[in-house]
Amino acid sequence: RGITWAKGMVRRLTEAEHAKENMVHALAVGNATIKAKSRVKVAVRTLTQAIAVCNDGNVTAGVQEARDMIEILQMIIAARDAIAEASAGAQNALRTRTGYRDAFQALNVSIHDGIIAGLHQEVEIAEEQLEKLEQFASADEALMKALARAPPARAAPNPIFKPDVGATVKFNR
Repeated sequence: RGITWAKGMVRRLTEAEHAKENMVHALAVGNATIKAKSRVKVAVRTLTQAIAVCNDGNVTAGVQEARDMIEILQMIIAARDAIAEASAGAQNALRTRTGYRDAFQALNVSIHDGIIAGLHQEVEIAEEQLEKLEQFASADEALMKALARAPPARAAPNPIFKPDVGATVKFNR
């Protein structure tokens, strides 16, 4: 009975060691991903799997840190998706020449979220899109006003009639 118990303990310790190693790897991937802001979904999946392995092996080391990383990574995903959606909305507003205000608001909100998430390159592009869309909307509005103007109706002509005077010419013959 002691050997069976010892074999079970070895198995549990091996599972715990595997879970810890898996968590260390997942945390390293999570840290690198937070810095690089790329392959975020892969990092979330890796961290989630590491948490599951730790739960199966009754290991709590790194689990809370992994959950915190997942939260940060999901914020990055949400911010990146918001910027992409706002950019698509701006392109749609440009194409249809309507909905500029909604596009401005969506870009502003997504820029704010992107700044919080640390998406500097995406924010820079979204800010430029916002600036150019504002310029285009202003130009579009000015063009519409200019095209709406029509020249005033011309008054009917008012000819001035003068009496016909006969010519008084003397011919020297």
